[in-house]
Amino acid sequence: MKLTRFGILGGAGYTGTTAIKDLLDTCDCINEIVVIDSDEKKLEYVRESFDTDLILTKKIDVLSQHAVSELGDVDILINCMPYRFNLEMMDLALAINAHYLDMGGLYYMTRKQLDANERFVDAGLTAIVGMGMAPGTTNIMARYAADKMDTVNEVHIKVAFYDQTVYDDKNAFPVSHAISTTCKEFETPAAVFTKGKMEFVEPASGGDEHEFPPPFNIRRPIYVLHSELATLPESLLEKGVKEVSFKLAFNERFENGMRFLKAMHLTSNEPIEINGVEITPAYFVDKVVMSRPRPKSQEPKKSEIKRVLVKGMIDNASTTWVMDYISLQGIQWQKDYDTDVCSPVSIVAQMVARSEITQKGVLPPEKAVDPDRYLDELAKRNTPVMIKKYTD
Repeated sequence: MKLTRFGILGGAGYTGTTAIKDLLDTCDCINEIVVIDSDEKKLEYVRESFDTDLILTKKIDVLSQHAVSELGDVDILINCMPYRFNLEMMDLALAINAHYLDMGGLYYMTRKQLDANERFVDAGLTAIVGMGMAPGTTNIMARYAADKMDTVNEVHIKVAFYDQTVYDDKNAFPVSHAISTTCKEFETPAAVFTKGKMEFVEPASGGDEHEFPPPFNIRRPIYVLHSELATLPESLLEKGVKEVSFKLAFNERFENGMRFLKAMHLTSNEPIEINGVEITPAYFVDKVVMSRPRPKSQEPKKSEIKRVLVKGMIDNASTTWVMDYISLQGIQWQKDYDTDVCSPVSIVAQMVARSEITQKGVLPPEKAVDPDRYLDELAKRNTPVMIKKYTD
């Protein structure tokens, strides 16, 4: 088997280090993992955390004109940077002749990324966009059920968080991802595919009750902009899909905090001037929140559910698939790793490395990844997808 040189952009951050952990734990075809970041202190942390000759760290400004020459040869480029850099990182992958994966583009970015399809086809390269947990695993779960149906009428994705952790810092606003993305979700109208066409609804609207399994129980998920809507309606068009939606149930305290920020216009991406300096409120909030140390706790109690509901027909019988992926994240962020954060992109990067995925161009997960093979890999990581089928 050919050994592969993986490059991880933003590799010293939270999501990047989880990708490193999964690759080291599960991949048998590593030549080297090149960890690329602009923060030397974080790179030092990576070197201390992973004591292996398989890792090479590089401090690189990936937006500079010298990035290509400084990066060197890489076979597969995994982008763990904020989604606003996705287009530039795809250009970088093309420039170094590397396959490319990222974890989402918040709908509009994903649509722009799909326009690069011919460039990757011409280069003989594969780019899989939105290969995180949601989007990513959620797309593949929808494909799994759709493949087994004669027709598909509806796909509804509902995600919920559960956090009963008692944090040492009573005023903690615990987040494990860029708060700027959540600000965007609360500011931008949410895409909803209904009656066979795309519509956009008020962000953070909806809020109808939905009963999840314990410990999530009855929650009120809300509409937010998400990348699944950028590809699933088109991917399932031949199955006849008419309805596709994505809703998210935050923890109550977190959602209330975000609604307060929105009411104060602090989630806005419209620049304002303060003492002659132009600043974007959402960028300011992101810098303040993300610069604080991750909140510590003695007994973390966190979990998350991604539920995919697929409704349609099998042999003239109305059929509903209910697929649940539950991640139990009972860990301390400052010490350990949430294995589900970046295991999806690691799994699929390894499939590309082993030539299990050979299709060229820019592809969403549901078009690139074999669902059965992928779900098997999740199960190997002790995170199986629970699947139920109901027939009328």
